[in-house]
Amino acid sequence: MLDIKFVRNNPQAVKDNIKKKFQDEKLVLVDEVIELDKQFRDAKTRGDYLRSQRNVISKQIGGMMAKGDKAGAEEAKRQVAAMAQELADLEVKEGELQSEIRKRMLVIPNIIDDSVPIGQNEHQVRGAKTKPRIIPTMVVTRIIVQNTRPTACQLPQAWYICTPNTVNMNSTIKMRNPFLRTKAGMGLWGE
Repeated sequence: MLDIKFVRNNPQAVKDNIKKKFQDEKLVLVDEVIELDKQFRDAKTRGDYLRSQRNVISKQIGGMMAKGDKAGAEEAKRQVAAMAQELADLEVKEGELQSEIRKRMLVIPNIIDDSVPIGQNEHQVRGAKTKPRIIPTMVVTRIIVQNTRPTACQLPQAWYICTPNTVNMNSTIKMRNPFLRTKAGMGLWGE
C-alpha cells in the first residue's frame, strides 16, 4: 500500500503509474483519497483545537469557582459539554474517514519500477526480449521398503522422495535418508 503522504504530494505520479498498469478505472480513487484525506485532516485539526479549548476553559472554571463566580463557571461548563459532544461526533467521523481512505488505498496499485517494461502482456512489451519459460518439474518416485526387522522407530511401508529433475536416483537417496542408503539401498540398487 502506498503512503498517504506520497499520494497527497504526488497525485500525478500515482495516476501515471495507474495508467502504466492499464487500470484506468482506478484513476478516480486518487482524487477520492485526496478529498477524504483533506476532510480527515480538517476533522483532526478541529478536534485538536476543541481539545485545547476544553483544557483552557476547564482551567478557567477552577479559577471562577475559587473567585465565587458560579454563573460564569456554569456557562463555561455548558461550553465544555457542547465541545465534548462535538468532539465525540468528530472522533466518529475521523474513524469513518480513516477506514474509507484505507479501503481505497488498498486498491491503488504500488509504484512500478522504472526497469519494468510497459505492456498489457508479454507480446505488447516493446524492447523486451522474450525468453523461454523454464518450469521446474518434480519427479516423484515410490520406493517400497520392506520392514523385515522392527527397529527403534517404526518405518512406513513406502517412502516418497521428491527431487527436481532427478537423474541419478541413487545419489538422491544418499542425500535424503541415511537408512535408505545403508539398509534398503543395498537391496534395491545393488550398491
